[in-house]
Order: sequence, then structure tokens, then C-alpha cells
Amino acid sequence: MFATPLGSSPYAAQALPRLTTTRLKVVCSALCAVVLFANFWTMRLWTERTGVYDDICYLRQAHLFERFGLSGLDTNLNRDDDGYFAGLAREIGYADWADPARAPCHTAIGLKRVIQYPPGTGFALSAFPTGFQRVSLYALANIVTLLAALSAIWASQSRRLVGLSGIVGFSALYFMINPAKASFSIAPTMMVCALVGYLTAALACAPNRIAPDFCRGSGRSSVGLGG
Repeated sequence: MFATPLGSSPYAAQALPRLTTTRLKVVCSALCAVVLFANFWTMRLWTERTGVYDDICYLRQAHLFERFGLSGLDTNLNRDDDGYFAGLAREIGYADWADPARAPCHTAIGLKRVIQYPPGTGFALSAFPTGFQRVSLYALANIVTLLAALSAIWASQSRRLVGLSGIVGFSALYFMINPAKASFSIAPTMMVCALVGYLTAALACAPNRIAPDFCRGSGRSSVGLGG
């Protein structure tokens, strides 16, 4: 057997693109990890009080779930018998914090005044300890978004799709701080979008589908990270 120069080897042309694609995957993954670290570094300075009316209402919903379990779905303001919500409103400088009729983000339904938002965000916040709910929820959302990004990057089978997946993943993680920090509700929304995007791509490329060529070409790299 004679040694074959690398450039003339029939396997060299195949090995080089695979090596280049793998390196690109590593680079994209590393960039996403750097953004995640930067997000965590920024979040270490966050507090529960953002001064936004919406956020104290989400915290009230979480407090109701902590106190009453599923009965926390009843957000009637007369259940604030421990003064939790009034205290939150006073802390952010709301002038009418002692007047239930002027409570922010509550609407009148009959004789009740209830929170005007769906309960999902408050339920997610209630899974974490009081005083660390905001940072914990955003940390989890960042990790889920990173995993979705890495899944898209490493499932891609071409350099173009790897690069595209890396850009989308990098951007989604960056948006987890700005503008996602503007409202508590964006963090769980980003998690749901990432998971739904991944499941959509996975189901589209499931066995016995009509368009197998698309899946082979994309390598499931069409994972959605932002909805």
C-alpha cells in the first residue's frame, strides 16, 4: 500500500467540511454560553421591585398561589388581608396604595376587583422562594433558551444552517435581558416559544412524514427560539 497525499484522498474532501462544521458548532455554542454568563452576571444585581405596576401584580398572583394553592386563581382584592399587595404598592411609591378602588392592574367584575392578567406568570413565579422569584424565573428561562439554541446548532448539518442557528440562538439569549426584563411575563413566554419551536421542528421531521427531504437537508435546524 502506498501513502496517499491528503489533498488527493477521496476522504479528505468529506472530512474537511465535517471538521469545519464541527468547529463552527463549537464556536456558536461558546458564543451562546458567553451571552448566558453575561446575562447571569447582570441578573446578580436585580431586585424583585422594578417599579412597574404589572410586576407587583404578578408577584401578588404568585403570593396567592403560595398561600392558597390552586385557589390562588381567585384574585379578588379582598383576599389581601395580610397587606402584601398594599405593601408592594407602597414600596414602589404608588400614591393610592391604601385605596383598594384605585389598585393598579385590577379591574372591577361585579363586586370584585381582580387581577386583569392570566395566571400563568404568577404560577411560574410561585415555584421559587419569595425574594428570589424574579432572578430564578429569568435564570430558568435563560437555561431553557440556551438548550434550545444548542439543540438547533448541533442538529444542523451544514455550515449555513449552523451559522443561522447560532445567530438566532445568540439573539434570543441577548433578548432575555433586553428587552425581556421589561416584564416578568416575557421570561415564561420565551421558554414556551423555545419549546414549541423545537417540538414543531421535531414533529415536522418525524418518521413517515410527507417531506423527508426537507428534514434531511435541515437537520431539524429550523428550531424556533423566539416564537
